[in-house]
Parts: sequence; structure tokens; C-alpha cells
Amino acid sequence: TLLFTLSFLIFLLIIFLTLTQKTQHLLDVYLLKRQGKKTYWISLLTKIKNLLLFLHTFHSKRKLLLLLFYSLCAWMSYYALMYFLYYISNIHFSYIDFLFILSAAVLFALIPIQGIAGFGNVEISWSILIMLFGIESALALETTIHVHIIGIIATIIIGVIGLFLYFFIEENKP
Repeated sequence: TLLFTLSFLIFLLIIFLTLTQKTQHLLDVYLLKRQGKKTYWISLLTKIKNLLLFLHTFHSKRKLLLLLFYSLCAWMSYYALMYFLYYISNIHFSYIDFLFILSAAVLFALIPIQGIAGFGNVEISWSILIMLFGIESALALETTIHVHIIGIIATIIIGVIGLFLYFFIEENKP
């Protein structure tokens, strides 16, 4: 519940920051006054300002909200798919443990050295994280490889559906 509440509040903060021009103006004024200073706080605010400028390049707030909504749906479906795949493989965790495992595994996927289709880094990170929660190593590695292959297949299927929908929408535009 705490994790969900925190995620929801961060989501609302992002929407608030992107939808208010006054917030961006206040941020610009604050950064302009402290232009010569180099602190972590100023660096973070500068990155937030750059993100806001990028988000304002969208032509409408509706498109931005739809993008945020679709992104949230994509991540929720990814987490649900992974939870379901591990569940049917007889590896059971509490929801909080699973959120920790999968979120940490996603962070490991950001390592700039990748194998083909993410094989290698993903399996090692998932297997290690699963073993930390008491699953034996052979079962963890085997299940992780199966889950990764099924996850890639699901991603390809969703991508093909999205491509067909894109062409369908483009074709029906006046």
C-alpha cells in the first residue's frame, strides 16, 4: 500500500509539474537567481526544468496525459505478466517482495553491456534476486530463462498489435 501510494503521489506530482506554466516560470526564476552555483539541488532542478521543456513540446496536454496513461498501463501489464509467469512456475512471493525483485531487475537491465535480447544481464539479475528470497539456483535460472523468452514473445505480440493499430488509425484519418 505504501509503495502504491508513493507511486501515485509521484505520478500526480509529474502531472502537476507538467500542466502548470506557473511552476515552470517559478523554476526558471529560481534557477536564474542561482545561475553560477553548482550544487546537487540546482543540478536536480535543472534536470527537472529540461524534462518540463521536453514535455511541453507535445502539442496538447491531452496527448501528454494519454502518453503518461499508456506508459503506466504498459508498466502495470509488464509487472502483471511477470508475476503471472512466476506464479504459474510455482515460484510464489508476496506482492511487495515481487515488486522489489522486478524493480531491482529492471534497474540491472540498465547496465550498458547487453547480450542479444537482454539475455545474460537479465537472467543473472533475476536469478540472484530470486535466490535472495530462498529459491534454489537451478530452479531460479531455469524459470528466469523461460519467463524471459515468454516475456519477449509477449512484447513482440503487443508490438505487432500496436503497429497494426497505428496503420489502422493512420489509414482512417481524414
